[in-house]
Amino acid sequence: MAALAASSLPKSASHDDLAALSISKSASDGAVASRGLARAQSFASTPSLASLAGPPAPPLELEERDAASGLKYVRCMLGAGAAADAPEPPVVFLAHGCAMNAGAWRGALAALHAALCDGGRRLEAVAVDLPGHGRSPAAPAAPAGGGAPPGPDGGGGGAWRGVARALLECLGEVAGDRPVLGVGHSFGAVCLLLAAVDAPDRFAGLALFEPIVAAAGHDAAAVAGDAQCLAALARARHEKLRAAPDLRAALRSTLCAGWDPATARAFLDRGVRRGAPACAAATEAGVFASMPETAGLASDLAAARARPRAVVAAGRRSGALRRLAARDDLAKPHAHLRALESLAGALDCPRLRLKLPRTTTRGGLAIATDRGHALPMEDPPWTAAVVLAAADAFLPRS
Repeated sequence: MAALAASSLPKSASHDDLAALSISKSASDGAVASRGLARAQSFASTPSLASLAGPPAPPLELEERDAASGLKYVRCMLGAGAAADAPEPPVVFLAHGCAMNAGAWRGALAALHAALCDGGRRLEAVAVDLPGHGRSPAAPAAPAGGGAPPGPDGGGGGAWRGVARALLECLGEVAGDRPVLGVGHSFGAVCLLLAAVDAPDRFAGLALFEPIVAAAGHDAAAVAGDAQCLAALARARHEKLRAAPDLRAALRSTLCAGWDPATARAFLDRGVRRGAPACAAATEAGVFASMPETAGLASDLAAARARPRAVVAAGRRSGALRRLAARDDLAKPHAHLRALESLAGALDCPRLRLKLPRTTTRGGLAIATDRGHALPMEDPPWTAAVVLAAADAFLPRS
């Protein structure tokens, strides 16, 4: 794995002081500058700072689409316009976390669109609702006499490897043979990683935000116990939501607390269906209950012939992944960062140089020091900057 280097702004700098982020594929390649990152940051900045970034970007036009498999997804063109005879651009394929939906990427897409407009570049984004989430139906049950088993929700929505297969099927339809950058958060990040292991030539690279992957040497029994505990907590949370007089208000004050406001609105638009959460209790609990099926993934990656190319990102304040660290790290502070550092060591991570406020690096891992597990929803500009860096490293320019 190539070495990872970081350059951070002073701790006193605000997020509006974003200067640059660059990535290089090896020490000899030199740095490939990521353009328009100040523009991405201005998405969440004050009007006076936003005015320094130049004229406003064209509106982000979102299209609702249906895949042949039944999955729903949102498609949009990011960045500068193109001539009528220009080839189709590379694809950024986004997979959300458990109990989320495609709306969770709304702020990051807007920030990425602004940055690409400023840099004269374009990409196509496809943000999918995973099976049983948002507007997508749960995966069908396995056919009699064989086939993929259903997930713990009874319909396949909770099976991590089943979701990975569904993503590959959808991706083949929406991207064709174009280069693809997979961008995932939490559960979605792991499903994309599983898909990349199964189909190593399908992805040019990955940007993984807080993937729920156990480190090599983790306590498997603790993970299995935590999986059942998290499944029980998910069911209990849904019981409370059923009793709430205003479901949207309840979600805003709990699940969406601390999120970017536009992202929270987009999530709620897809996340509430007929007065109930679009992601049913059985689907959410099933995702957590099936966590042990990913056990050993880090070790498998280390032994793989071709390791997926990826950038890994984490929030230092996240507690979601602590028990997935190696056994000897469980009692140590920020053990979840060591779990993700272990994952990054098993991937083909590029040489990364960051000039972002409140950002550090550790091995192949970029860390937002003041964010938690929900960092793509909490800080869309930071997320867009990391995605743009991954695009610079893994995708051809368009």
